Amino acid sequence: MSPDVGDLGAFLRSRRNRLLPEHSPYPHGTRRVPGLRRQEVAASAGVSVDYYIRLEQGREPHPSPQVVDALSRALRLGDDERTFLHRLAGHHATVRRADTPPSAELPSPLIDMVQSWQMPAFIVDPLLNIVVTSAATGEMFRGFTHTGNFAEMLFLDARARTFFAGWDGCARWAVGTMRLLSTYYPSSADREAFIASLRTGSADFSAMWDGFDIAVSAGHTAVLHHDVRGPMTVDALGFEVPSHPGYRLVICHIRTEAPDAAAVAHPAATEVADLTR
Repeated sequence: MSPDVGDLGAFLRSRRNRLLPEHSPYPHGTRRVPGLRRQEVAASAGVSVDYYIRLEQGREPHPSPQVVDALSRALRLGDDERTFLHRLAGHHATVRRADTPPSAELPSPLIDMVQSWQMPAFIVDPLLNIVVTSAATGEMFRGFTHTGNFAEMLFLDARARTFFAGWDGCARWAVGTMRLLSTYYPSSADREAFIASLRTGSADFSAMWDGFDIAVSAGHTAVLHHDVRGPMTVDALGFEVPSHPGYRLVICHIRTEAPDAAAVAHPAATEVADLTR
């Protein structure tokens, strides 16, 4: 699998357009368009203008690691953005086989461990498909129609905007995460079909996806409005699965000050009648 050629050029353009004139190595005056000129980025990266233009046009899809690092410095990319650019250029492209079911290759002890936990926890693949969950995860996300993919939950399920108090922040975090992780997905056709379905179903997703924001932080805090338990503050921590590039183990810690948080963190200890009161 290799990312689409057009993504490399589109990402370079989006990062160039967000830079300010004072980031230019040349004197700058009044500008009619945002961002830096191509020749300014090329000069900062130490490449020819013609070569940089070919990169943005998709006619040079595989710049060397050294060129990518130089472009990252010129475009002032963060660590996640630099990793993403390397992925777009085809570097470190080892991924699992496309004909193997996503959860089948995960180590059995890891699957058993997550499924046995008495706290919300789940594993997502590079497209945010939820491939393994603990029992408490289903209780935390009760009431959702879409439960197999975290992006679909956020953008295609009407419940999401009332469930996540800071929906916009959660949505941008999810899109930024998928932007980076999706380059690990083994099938370009399947990946693009999934992205297209999200675009069709959500104008918000389409706009965020086109923004090329890359953000894979170790954690994210959100306030959730649970049907039974009311508001809950949840700290979600993400961990790489070393044997599976692009997969993330997400563990959710429900803060103890949230009302009745223990009942959601440990659903096995809660009576069914109590959950439906």
